[in-house]
Amino acid sequence: MADRYLQINGVNVATPTEMKVTLNDIDAKSGRTASGKMKRDRITTKRKLEIKWGNLSESQMSAIMTASSGQYFNVTYLDPAIAGMATRSFYAGDMGGDIFSFVDKFNNVRWSGLSINYIEM
Repeated sequence: MADRYLQINGVNVATPTEMKVTLNDIDAKSGRTASGKMKRDRITTKRKLEIKWGNLSESQMSAIMTASSGQYFNVTYLDPAIAGMATRSFYAGDMGGDIFSFVDKFNNVRWSGLSINYIEM
């Protein structure tokens, strides 16, 4: 992988400026007993990736959004829980960014602030 930190749906994408990895427990049943003790039936743990990019070209922005547009897709990322790279299936939440500059010195539009949440299937 050319970018050693992030690949979306088989596409090497620009290095993000921020990435937060959250592990979320999924319970079948949970609740408290009459004495206040927590009772859980954890069935799995899923990840959520909150990723943000800084200044992007039109082609970089398009590559990230296109790779993230499928119903489900694989993301390869640096996972702190395993201290290495992991590939898992995700879907994307809302995505969008701001136009940073309508025209740069090469007559190109530049984007900034692209933010996407990826939720593990």
